[in-house]
Amino acid sequence: MHAIFFNLKRAFHSSLRFPQKVTRRYGLTPARFDIMYLIDQAYGYVSQRSLRETLGVSRTTVSRMLRSLEEIGMIRRRCAGDRRTREVYLSDVGRSRFRRAARELWGSGLADLVVESLSSWSREPGAIFRNMCTLESHLRWIRDTSGDTATLHYPWHPDD
Repeated sequence: MHAIFFNLKRAFHSSLRFPQKVTRRYGLTPARFDIMYLIDQAYGYVSQRSLRETLGVSRTTVSRMLRSLEEIGMIRRRCAGDRRTREVYLSDVGRSRFRRAARELWGSGLADLVVESLSSWSREPGAIFRNMCTLESHLRWIRDTSGDTATLHYPWHPDD
């Protein structure tokens, strides 16, 4: 282990504590939330392949995640035209739970608190935005150099 890897690992685990508390109340995990976010953004059906590619995970992983969501009634799947392609959509229960969890997560002010703490790096006007861009750029570089292929995009500022 290297100090950088250890600190990245600890930062990752720490960053999930709050979302886990919220998502757990709705029968979700942060990973389930991610996949349901993508399905919700599709405004209808989305292919399993598209989910796999956007999340940057294997077929087995996305299949297992969808199976567990289907078992608890959050999603439904159907075969598309050629039976090899499966499409996914949120059930009414899944959509309701996801959107309530999203409102709680995004309306909690946690992201604002993180941005505010980043502003302590610099008190200049516009520093918060620059600091967020710098942090996102560094994280993106780490992911890119590590071979991460996920393309999921969560907006983090009003212009997104």
